[in-house]
Amino acid sequence: MDQDQWANLAYGGASLKEMIQSFWWATEIVKPDTVLIGINLNLYNKFNRRFWVEETLSRKGNYFTYAFNKYTFNATVALAESLVAPEKEPEPEVEDPEAKAYYWKKKLQETDKFYQNITYPDEYQKQLSEIAEYCKNEGIKLIFWIPPLHQDYHDVLKEYDLKEYTDRFHSDMRSLGDVFDFNYDSELIIDPQNFRDPVHFNAQIAREIEKEIRNYTPHHSTLYTQ
Repeated sequence: MDQDQWANLAYGGASLKEMIQSFWWATEIVKPDTVLIGINLNLYNKFNRRFWVEETLSRKGNYFTYAFNKYTFNATVALAESLVAPEKEPEPEVEDPEAKAYYWKKKLQETDKFYQNITYPDEYQKQLSEIAEYCKNEGIKLIFWIPPLHQDYHDVLKEYDLKEYTDRFHSDMRSLGDVFDFNYDSELIIDPQNFRDPVHFNAQIAREIEKEIRNYTPHHSTLYTQ
């Protein structure tokens, strides 16, 4: 992996459909040497077909709507500032205990919308296999990583009897590329101080995850290589 030239194409709340389309869009522009895809079990679902970037793609297809909208302007300003301003150390996160407790409980009550009707995604599996085949033919390193969920969330998920589904999900990912699995029974998922809520880890953990993957030195994860 070229440590000096990389791009973060992640965006908040992305669906697997959006990730797949982002991959093919990016490879039309440049051929990467390494591709890293983060995917959790709830995304690997036939019925998770969210496509929030459709409006953005529509704008991109028209010069005037792309050039003269507030999102393009704000992104341009942010990019310009990042080029001229010195890089700053990230400020430490300050938690509001009451707010954290509220959102922690809220997330634990929202599992039905992700897992109640979870169904094997044959189409997504086929599309990911096509990506894996493309990467193999083009000499591109393909890596998947599975983000951690706090133990409280794992405890709630037990009522959905997802073991067989989870095993198949893991098997599919390992058949496609290398896998860093951070979502297993470890100290990382037990300590609530590592999380902002049961499904979102904090900035410190994010930096540790990045370091493990960049250096291929699993510490909080289990690494499966092909």
